[in-house]
Amino acid sequence: MSQGIRFGRTALPVLAVVLVVAGWVQSQAAPDLPLAAPDARHWLGTDDLGRDVLGRLIEAAPATIGVGLAVGGGAMALAFSLALFGLAGRLADGFVLRLADVFNALPVTLILVAVASAFRPGMAALIGLLVLFGWDAELRTLRARLREVWRHESLDAARIASASNLYLLRRHVIPAMAGLIAVLTVGLVRRGIFHYAGLAFLGLVDPRRPTWGSMLNEAMPWLAHPVALWCAVPPGICLALLLIGLALLGQGLEEKIWKAP
Repeated sequence: MSQGIRFGRTALPVLAVVLVVAGWVQSQAAPDLPLAAPDARHWLGTDDLGRDVLGRLIEAAPATIGVGLAVGGGAMALAFSLALFGLAGRLADGFVLRLADVFNALPVTLILVAVASAFRPGMAALIGLLVLFGWDAELRTLRARLREVWRHESLDAARIASASNLYLLRRHVIPAMAGLIAVLTVGLVRRGIFHYAGLAFLGLVDPRRPTWGSMLNEAMPWLAHPVALWCAVPPGICLALLLIGLALLGQGLEEKIWKAP
């Protein structure tokens, strides 16, 4: 078993436990001494408003991870739908490819920052924005595999037996592409978390909802102070471990697919 798969099997249950525990954490910890050092009561100290850093780390996990999952799933659904639309004919396929080229050429990070700065979108709108600018990178890989599966001789036999396109899609196409979809979705989730954390770090998301990126933003004034050890380092480590873990998980899944007969 590859290290990526092994890591994923270990990390995902841990993340699930974190999400369960986060449901029991209050949205805002009881205020205490600001910038207090770690002790028996506050294992990671408190921030500049006297809030428990560990409690905020746990509370921020669902928002950070949840946005990534929503963006990854939404972007994959959009890319797969457009790849399916390309099967309608040569014109449709050409339109989808040119559309992907246009989105691929756009300065996505700059657009996300500009739109978030101008309109301050809510959570749902922000997820939609990240999905809109997150599907194009995986389209060509998805399209190539879809066309290969769609033209397989086993599907030709099913068509002769009057199988509908919906049946072919549900019983043959999606199962044959499940591995590739999983790998690409993991990458999209990782990219969604990265972009969301970046926007939160710049202060462009709802400040009432704690995220690991916003915690880094709040710790910026204290980088030259020992306070940074418990205000800035923990959310940075959590974010880095999550992104690295997803990268290893995606790599492990990809290796498993290539080794499959």
